[in-house]
Amino acid sequence: MSSVSSSARLARADKPELHVISEDPDLKEQHKQWQFKRGVFNAELKRIGSQANAEKWQKLYYRGLNPDGRTNDIKNHHTRVRLKPFVKSASYARKR
Repeated sequence: MSSVSSSARLARADKPELHVISEDPDLKEQHKQWQFKRGVFNAELKRIGSQANAEKWQKLYYRGLNPDGRTNDIKNHHTRVRLKPFVKSASYARKR
């Protein structure tokens, strides 16, 4: 499950739920990849002449790409999604 497909599923849900990311190892790994790449990008933003400095913004999710740069499998990619209020899943409530 990719983070983008999770977002699409949430947009259609009547009651979106918060879950602990460790419940979905694939999603957790994608987040770890994104977090690392985001850190590198932010460090490179400060370097004049770098690609990151020229781009100013990563835009992967905006372009419908996963953190590894592959296109996602979502047929109807949306960039402006209005979600209903979240409720805490039972496992999320236990972790807090």
